[in-house]
Amino acid sequence: MNKNLEFEKFILQGLRQEWIMTAGLYCADQNKNFKCPVFSLNDSKSFFGLWNHSKYEISIQRNFALKESWEKIRHVLRHEMAHQYADVVFKQKNEPSHGKSFQKACKILRVSSKASFDLINDKTCFLNSNSCVSKIKKLFSLSTSSNANEAELAMKKAHELMEKYNFDKIDISKEDYFSVFLGKPSLRHFKEAYYLAGLLSRFYFVYPVWVPCFVKEKGKTGKILEISGRFSNVQIASYVYDYVNSYIDKVWVEFNSNNLHGRYNKSDFAAGIIHGFSSKLEEKNNYSNYHSQSNLPAAIDSDPDLKPYLDWYYPKLSSKTKKSTVSKDIYEKGIKKGKELTISKGISENKFKDKKILIK
Repeated sequence: MNKNLEFEKFILQGLRQEWIMTAGLYCADQNKNFKCPVFSLNDSKSFFGLWNHSKYEISIQRNFALKESWEKIRHVLRHEMAHQYADVVFKQKNEPSHGKSFQKACKILRVSSKASFDLINDKTCFLNSNSCVSKIKKLFSLSTSSNANEAELAMKKAHELMEKYNFDKIDISKEDYFSVFLGKPSLRHFKEAYYLAGLLSRFYFVYPVWVPCFVKEKGKTGKILEISGRFSNVQIASYVYDYVNSYIDKVWVEFNSNNLHGRYNKSDFAAGIIHGFSSKLEEKNNYSNYHSQSNLPAAIDSDPDLKPYLDWYYPKLSSKTKKSTVSKDIYEKGIKKGKELTISKGISENKFKDKKILIK
């Protein structure tokens, strides 16, 4: 079979699996009129997705499906599922395409009712106008200073401001909650990915969840890390996630310059780095003073209003503990490197910008 055709077949399988999983997660499949449709790829230059009643079909733009991340594909699919639900369940008639029936369907399927990817850009515009987040960004930028003490002080003040920002309970009505994927979906993740998720949960006011996600290249469902929280916290945590991963890759190349260590050794080293950096944050920023009276994750402890959002977005959430072993010697060397880590450079907003294109 032609490789492109095989890849397209994987995507169509993934769309079907995603539809079934989403409908089941939010109990939409309990309505007998809401049935899994036919899926196809099209060559439209104007729309990412389209629901067709007469064909009982959801169609996704081929180039978009082949090149974009599954997170974006899932967003478009859920948007079209909302059109389908409004059509076949609410019997939408004599109202705009994105009218009341569609809005109700979007709430059921936990998807934005926006007709484009402006949702992300809208939130970025809010972020730019938020003076508190701007201060945090400036402090992260100052941590690039060649003066070690100045860099450490800037990072310490940034984390203190993050604490104050959450515990002062500023008017959160101005800021919606947000969920976003980090990294890439995979059938298997190395242990450092779980360590890093824990770090974000403890220190950056987001709630991490490992969610099912279709891996296009494999044609199978794997997992990906999704974090939830206020948009500003999600953006900061996303930057930290990328920065820590880049730091791990950089210092691993230096540490393993003679190529004597394998991939599993890198995981031990990376886990040590994350442990070391966590210890550094705990010592320098007195996080234990804030969270010592509660066993709740930092994000929920500091912002109780996040829990209703999580209950709504993840109605069937469960938890389990993942245990792993490490090579003590390499792990301890990683801890040392982790204590040298300072988050630097300003937070990039490029990750949260998308070109505007309509979803039918």
